[in-house]
Amino acid sequence: MNVTKRLKPTGPEPAALPQDLLEKILGYLDMHTTFFAALDALPTVARNPFLLALSTLRHECPPWLLWPMLYVRDVSAETAGLRAVFECALSSHPRVQLESNSPVRYFDMASGDVHLTVDAVVLVHLSAASLATVTDLTVDMTEGQSLQGVAAHLAHARHLRSLCLSLNIRELAQEDTLPILRETVSFSLRSMHLKLLGDRTPFVDEAMSRLLAQALVSFPAMSRYLAARLLYDAIEDARKLHSVHFFASSDLACLLSAFGQPWTCHRLHEHGTRCNERATASAEQVFPKIKAWTIEPRSSETSRALRSLAVMTSARRCSMTFWGELDETDFVTELLPRLGRLSRVQSVALSGGQLFENASRISPLIETLRGLRHLTSLRLSYTGLTSDGLRSLLPLVAAHPQLAHLYLSGNDLADDAVPLLKQVIATSQIQSLWITSNELTDDAQDELLDYTRQLRRSPLYLALTLIDCCENEGE
Repeated sequence: MNVTKRLKPTGPEPAALPQDLLEKILGYLDMHTTFFAALDALPTVARNPFLLALSTLRHECPPWLLWPMLYVRDVSAETAGLRAVFECALSSHPRVQLESNSPVRYFDMASGDVHLTVDAVVLVHLSAASLATVTDLTVDMTEGQSLQGVAAHLAHARHLRSLCLSLNIRELAQEDTLPILRETVSFSLRSMHLKLLGDRTPFVDEAMSRLLAQALVSFPAMSRYLAARLLYDAIEDARKLHSVHFFASSDLACLLSAFGQPWTCHRLHEHGTRCNERATASAEQVFPKIKAWTIEPRSSETSRALRSLAVMTSARRCSMTFWGELDETDFVTELLPRLGRLSRVQSVALSGGQLFENASRISPLIETLRGLRHLTSLRLSYTGLTSDGLRSLLPLVAAHPQLAHLYLSGNDLADDAVPLLKQVIATSQIQSLWITSNELTDDAQDELLDYTRQLRRSPLYLALTLIDCCENEGE
C-alpha cells in the first residue's frame, strides 16, 4: 500500500528588511573591508546619495581613506575630478579627519564628528567658526606656546568631546596653570588625554602636588604622563584614569610602583587591629583602576622597569618593549615570574629583546603565557620568532579558546612557516593574524591568502603587508 507523505505546511517567507534600515546598519560597521562588502550586497537602485558617493570614490582612492573615517586631505587630492561627489561624501560622513589648512568651507560642510590635529602656533590662527565644528581635538604646545593663548581659542570649540593636550612639564611650575586648565575643559567634554613632557621633572612641592591631583579629579582624563608622586596622587583621586604609558622612564615607573605598594607597619611591636585594618585597606586600594600598563625601558633600566609589574595585578592589558637584547637574569628572575602573576590580563604585547632567538627561552616563555587563562590578544613583534618558535606556539593557541588576535609582525618567519601559519588560520577562534615584515615571499603570501579564502570558517583578517597595517591601524 502506498503511503502518501504528509508535508508540513510552510509559512510565509520573512519579509526583507527595508533598504533604509540596512543602510543605517552599515554605519555601525567599523572595518572598511566589511563595510564595502556589505555595501556591494545592497541594490544600487534605491541607494542613498552618500553611499553612492562612497562607491564612486572607492574606485579613485584606497577604501580605508573613506571608511570608517574620511581623510579629507588625501581623498580630495586623489579625487580632484569628482568635486561634487567628494563634497557629497563630506557633508554626510559621520566621521571626518580635517587638517589645520583645510578650506574653511570644508569645516562648514562637515555634519558628523570632526577630528583635528594641530600645533598650538597654528591653532591660534583658526577661525572661531571652524573651531566650533570640531568634536575631537589634539593640540601640541610643547614648543613654548602660551597656555593662556591656547585656552582662549579652545573656548570657541563649543562642541568638543575629546581633547588631547601636550604640555611641557615646566608649565606645572606656573601658578596660573591649573585655573587655566579648569577653564579650558568644556562642559561637553567626555574624555581628555593630558601629556606632560620634559627631560627632567622640575621640583614641585607637596602642596602643589595635591593641588594638581585635586584639579585632575574634575577632568574626564583617560591617561596622563606625570611625575611619580603627582601621578600616584592622581590615580588615587581620579576615578576615570585607566591607562599609563612609560617611555624610557624606568625610574618613574619604579617610583610609582613603590608608592603603590601596600602599607606595612614597620614598628617593632605586636600588631593590633589598627595596623591590620590599615594594611588590609591599603592592599585593596593599590592601583585598582589601572587596566593598561605599558613600559618601554632603556636597556640599562630594564630590570627596574619589570619590577613595576609587581603592583599591576589588576591590569587587563600589559605591553613591554625591550630596546636591545634582554639579559638572561632579567628574563628568568624578572620577566617570567612577574608576567605569570598577571592573572587577570587579557592582552599581552612583547616586543624586542630577541625573546625567541634563544632556543632555551622559548619553552619557559610559552609556558608562562599559557598560564594566563584570560588571554584574548597576544602580540609578539620583533622577537626573533622563527618556524621553530611558531611550532612551539601552536599548543598555546589551542589551549586558549578565547585567544582571538595574534600579532607576529617583524619576525623571521620564512616560507617554511606556511604550513604552521595555515594551522593558525584554521583555528576557529582566531579573528585576526598579523604577519607583516617577515621573510615570506610573494608566492607564500598568495598561498596563505588563497587558503584563507577557501577555508570555511568564521571571518578572519589576515595582514600580510604594511599597507594592510595602515588600512586597519585603528582596529
